[in-house]
Amino acid sequence: MYEKIFQLQEEVFKVLANQKRLEIIQLLSNNKLCVTEMIDMLGLSQSNLSQHLSLMRRAGLLKVTKNGTKVYYQLTDSKLAELVFSVRDFLIDHEQLDDETKQYFTKPQQLYPLAKDAVCGMRLSAARASYHTEYNEQEYFFCASGCHDLFVDNPQKYAMQNSKHKEMFSEQQN
Repeated sequence: MYEKIFQLQEEVFKVLANQKRLEIIQLLSNNKLCVTEMIDMLGLSQSNLSQHLSLMRRAGLLKVTKNGTKVYYQLTDSKLAELVFSVRDFLIDHEQLDDETKQYFTKPQQLYPLAKDAVCGMRLSAARASYHTEYNEQEYFFCASGCHDLFVDNPQKYAMQNSKHKEMFSEQQN
């Protein structure tokens, strides 16, 4: 009886033992996304992403819904995202991270959902962002490595787009 549950847990952890698949879990923690959206967010080729998604789906971690020609992926259970975030919190709490990283994740302003990915526009909590970087004394947050890499390759483009969006938003508020 216990052996079966341990075997199933082992299979899930084997599937999760990959940085890109952990990013996928994080991306899908509050979202339903299609492959074309995830390709840029993760910086993966379509075939590579499809392999990851197929493996995760076979393991029962993802479910699929279709809308016309688009196929959307989402987590089968939000507990998967909670598991990934719990491991991150464990690493922070038990000093498995360097002081700078630990301090970043424990700043109170990082705990609230106030950030927007500067590349794809996804809203996310700064504390739950996969990546962040500083440019022109401003912090930018990213849903996954692909968006981060696109920003780093051309920060002026995305910083300018972000500042235009902020100006439009503040004008609408007045």
